[in-house]
Amino acid sequence: MDNWLANDIDNEIEIGREKRHQYNSSRRTIRKQVLNVNQFTMLPNHNNTSDEDYNSVNHSESMDIDITDYRTIHEPYISTTSNNPSINNIHKSFTSKKSNDSFINNTYISKQLCEHIVFDDIDDEKKEEEVEEEQEEEDDDFDILNAYEDFINAETSSDDDEQQQQQQQNEVKDTTVHRYTNMKTSDVCKQLVSLFRRSQISKSETQRFISFIQNILPVPNTFPNTMIELLTKLNIEPRFDKRIICSLCKRTLDAKTQKCLSCSDFEKRDVIFIYDTHFTAILTSIITRLGKDIEDYKKKIWSNDNKDNNETYDIPFASTYRVLLNKHNKNFISLLFHLDGIRLCKSTKLKLWIFSASIIELPPPLRYRRHNMPLISIFVGCKEPKMTMWLGGSIRMLKILKQNGMFNVITYLRDPQSLEVYAKKAEDTDRKVFGHKGRSILGEILDVPFPISIICDYQHVSLLRHFRDVVKAISSSLSPDIRQQIDGKLRRQTFPHFFNRKMRGIEDFSFIKASELRNLVLYGFLPLFYTVLPVDQIAHMSLFICGIRLLHGSREKFGDLTHSLAGKLFKTYYEHHSNYYSFLNNYVLHLHMHYSMNYQRHGALTYVNTFAQENLIGYIAANRNGELKFVYSTRCLGDLIMYYYNIDMYLCDNALSSPKSFLSDDPLDLVLDDIYYNKETILEHHARSCCCNLPINICIKFYQRCNINGYTFHSLSYNKKGLSNSYVVQYLNDTYNNNSYFGEVVVFFQDRFNTYALIKQYAIKHLFSDYFKGSKYYKIIHEPIDAFFFEVVPQEQYICLLTKHILKHCVVFRYDNCKSVIVTPISSYEEHD
Repeated sequence: MDNWLANDIDNEIEIGREKRHQYNSSRRTIRKQVLNVNQFTMLPNHNNTSDEDYNSVNHSESMDIDITDYRTIHEPYISTTSNNPSINNIHKSFTSKKSNDSFINNTYISKQLCEHIVFDDIDDEKKEEEVEEEQEEEDDDFDILNAYEDFINAETSSDDDEQQQQQQQNEVKDTTVHRYTNMKTSDVCKQLVSLFRRSQISKSETQRFISFIQNILPVPNTFPNTMIELLTKLNIEPRFDKRIICSLCKRTLDAKTQKCLSCSDFEKRDVIFIYDTHFTAILTSIITRLGKDIEDYKKKIWSNDNKDNNETYDIPFASTYRVLLNKHNKNFISLLFHLDGIRLCKSTKLKLWIFSASIIELPPPLRYRRHNMPLISIFVGCKEPKMTMWLGGSIRMLKILKQNGMFNVITYLRDPQSLEVYAKKAEDTDRKVFGHKGRSILGEILDVPFPISIICDYQHVSLLRHFRDVVKAISSSLSPDIRQQIDGKLRRQTFPHFFNRKMRGIEDFSFIKASELRNLVLYGFLPLFYTVLPVDQIAHMSLFICGIRLLHGSREKFGDLTHSLAGKLFKTYYEHHSNYYSFLNNYVLHLHMHYSMNYQRHGALTYVNTFAQENLIGYIAANRNGELKFVYSTRCLGDLIMYYYNIDMYLCDNALSSPKSFLSDDPLDLVLDDIYYNKETILEHHARSCCCNLPINICIKFYQRCNINGYTFHSLSYNKKGLSNSYVVQYLNDTYNNNSYFGEVVVFFQDRFNTYALIKQYAIKHLFSDYFKGSKYYKIIHEPIDAFFFEVVPQEQYICLLTKHILKHCVVFRYDNCKSVIVTPISSYEEHD
């Protein structure tokens, strides 16, 4: 081929030049005829001539256009670039067929060395009307030589401009659903997936919706045909690895058959499903999404900016974390691990066990949101999990993650050396040794050794076990009439609007939730039971309640003495417990003796409980949309749970805006009524504090609600408060030595500079501890009781107060035929509810 081309190239160029010369002569003749016959055959652009104009004058035959693929040419001859963009490749020989105008609209290439491809509808090149013949012939020579140069340097002879246009058209088709809309396919798919998850339709129903949408869209379109295609288009990939194991022999089973051929007594209930998540990827996505919040909170941790007693005692400010901070003087992320199980189906013993974590360096409002708590592994089966089999791979993964630079703190109370000795002895002898069954698999990744790293979970220990049993014992000692009265008060008790659960009656304790017991122990028990129990018994119970309350929230009252005072209360409660209750002096009660040290090491109970874990595990267990919620089908529950978990993590990572941890401090809901302009307190305040010399109705605007320090407060003027009570507040009055007072917000108002609250004041009637003066526990309990509970009387006295002086919401307990009320401030805003 190369030899033939070298011998014949000169002849080819010469023949091409002659043919081109003949064509140019014919074209000039035609142009002159057109100008003489009809001046209106020219297009507005005088440099171009349309195909229709040429066809109307001349009926010469067009030419076949052939493309030559020079894939065997190795030696380039001339490298030139044509100035005419529409003539890139010159045909070797021209064969007349129809008309010369089609010849103008095509690219000319050699016929003998070609694959025959006909180019149609290519526009004429822009050419000047009057051009010299010599210049045209010279251009033809360049075009012919340029054609060969292009063939030598390229594998194909496709037109570059046409390829670019086609590529642009393909990009438009790929980015929009169809040609009649500007909505991108990815945006439509993302919104549809979000809609599916919010509506909680089943997996089969989603396919029906997709098919229906596909049928009503114009064709062609880029909308996916199946749910798999939709998830693929959004790059939603599985974030877990599935293992199917026989619980009898611990062998991995085939994913399709799910049968063990090695065990003769194998049953379906012996199948175990384990889902090990891609923890590193999930943790990375969470840290990336919340990086700014982590950095801001770590600055506060490093500066140890928690010396103010009003601050809650969070985990990073406790002693254990400070030891780690001093030991690892570098940037690290620490984790709080959670492990718990829940029942999936009533008809079988199928259970779900979850091993998850929460990031300690996240601020508490963000730390315990379920989308910010990365899953590590999930166990689905009818039998209790063997930890080594289930978590062995996950622990090895975490060890590798630690070695790469992340130090994981598992802060979940014996002496570390003795525990190690007894655990090893139990493991070697395969017998219990002082309660130890062996070494824990978690010990391989702990920076804080056992038992220091173990936390007593007050949700299960105090609320669901001890306190519930004590309340049942107390209730059984009361008459039916009194129990009925107390049950009615418990059910009717109002709380601030952000309480998702209130309180249940004692007769409903079989169905009570931990959050309802929390409300009872922190707020409701003493105000509702102190009039029906003997003074020593209610005072003894106040030892427990005040101990929990001290360790639950802030240290604003007792500072560094908080944990020691709580330890004294729990010790006294433990010593005298058998005087009031039988058969309740058990191990659960003993665990309260460790609460004080637990608080000192790891922080307040608000931050080290498992409320968020319970919420996460309940959400995941119920994360099966559609009919499967109501059918006890156990075939694919694990797969379905992980399927929706993948989608939820994608939607959370790709949310348009992340949820704010705090609200901006602004008043809300303008009051249109002018009745407050006549309030004497408002008029006096305006005359005293404002120098605007404007009418009060122009200077001041009234509002029903207001955001203060990131939390919403109501007023009595707010009509949509329902049964909630978010208008009774604790506040500071700077004219009275910064002591805290109580009152109810009548209305919020704003002038040109500040936001105020009109507050109806409460006067303290007497100390709540006065009711316990006849008790032998009075000396130890009067200070903590008076710090948390107050008996007050509403007064017709009003005060205008800056909203920044409002501290907390309060829970109010009212009594029939009694003017006084008992108020107690909210213990903590940051505990998961």
